[in-house]
Amino acid sequence: RLVVIGDGVTDMEACPPADAFIGFGGNVVREQVKANAPWFVTDFKVLLDAL
Repeated sequence: RLVVIGDGVTDMEACPPADAFIGFGGNVVREQVKANAPWFVTDFKVLLDAL
């Protein structure tokens, strides 16, 4: 399985072929990514704790 984590629309567009996408807003929040990502985090620790 391949999961892409990113903050941009082009990152989000990598799914598919990636199996999943996680939006990351720790540096900058892009509203289009925040609105369309199945999972959006602003703190990487939240992601690490969930894994």
